[in-house]
Amino acid sequence: TFKNLVTKTNTPTGIRHAWTDFVDCVMMNDHHLPSPPFMLSLAYDHEKVEEVVHHPTRTGASESAIEIVAPTPPMGFNSWNFYHCNVDENELKTTGDLFISMGLKDLGYEFVNTDDCWQVQRLANRSLVADPVRFPSGITVLADYLHHKGLKLGVYTSQSSLTCQRRPASYKHELVDAQTFCDWGVDYLKIDDCGGERWPHLNESWIRFK
Repeated sequence: TFKNLVTKTNTPTGIRHAWTDFVDCVMMNDHHLPSPPFMLSLAYDHEKVEEVVHHPTRTGASESAIEIVAPTPPMGFNSWNFYHCNVDENELKTTGDLFISMGLKDLGYEFVNTDDCWQVQRLANRSLVADPVRFPSGITVLADYLHHKGLKLGVYTSQSSLTCQRRPASYKHELVDAQTFCDWGVDYLKIDDCGGERWPHLNESWIRFK
């Protein structure tokens, strides 16, 4: 779906979103590349969005812009392509250290995200347990370490019963997982769509995390 917003040269020309019920979308410039502000929420009134785009300095528009846009896409590091299941807390801490020493944080790179394999089981209260070998300090300590450096931590789950690597996932555990991630200080959540049984096509597990 594509909705035109403005047509002036070198300004955002529309919103592109991946499917009809997706909550985020991308503003594209004349070269069909994302242009800041990057993200808009389809939950907001499009007339308000157009008002912000056309008249960003009009009274009240700036407050609306703060609520509905982000200056960049989420930028950072995800562990999967390099580490696969061999990720651990020390590697993520080292990645965060490199963000600082290499000046990446100053350029907007702030997310240090672990992909699959950080979790091993659920407790009797249904909360997830981090791998005690690879994350012996726990996720909260890792999050605190990154937050102290001005960075953010992301974790991974799947909307099925098991993740792609057959670890416990979030289907029918969305509420407890969301609370757990908040309690740990997690800033970003990747929700995958594989592993476990083939749930109905209209599985909306990911929506429950909102």
